[in-house]
Amino acid sequence: MKKTFIPWIIFTFHLLLLCSTTMGGDALFPTYEVHIINDLPTNSHFFLLVRCQSKDDDFGMHKLESGEEFYWRFKPNIIKTTLFFCHFYWDTKDAIFNVYDRKLDDDYCYKFNTCYWSVRDDGFYSSGDNTAQATWSKFNDWTP
Repeated sequence: MKKTFIPWIIFTFHLLLLCSTTMGGDALFPTYEVHIINDLPTNSHFFLLVRCQSKDDDFGMHKLESGEEFYWRFKPNIIKTTLFFCHFYWDTKDAIFNVYDRKLDDDYCYKFNTCYWSVRDDGFYSSGDNTAQATWSKFNDWTP
């Protein structure tokens, strides 16, 4: 039994790898994007400061003016534990929360494997789409 089990595992792994490379690598291991969009008022005297990171990656502090965005691409791990969080600072307010959680990606990254976050003066909104027809849902509030 052991002699047939190991070759089967090796064969399955090679087949999955072949399918993945034949289909551009995105069939089994899709690429995701997270976009942070500064939709704060243009007359604000304060920049939006954003620091996003995961257990393995730290993108550092980013200063965004109104209308600017920051984004990154990544491939979630196969065991569904990929998680990115951001800490946001604006004026005297701040907030910290998960912007991508592999366990929840169907909830707010549903279209084209992309998560959009709109940062507004009344809170944070999420969408899987950034077109004129996009539906934005309020996700979080600022901490005063």
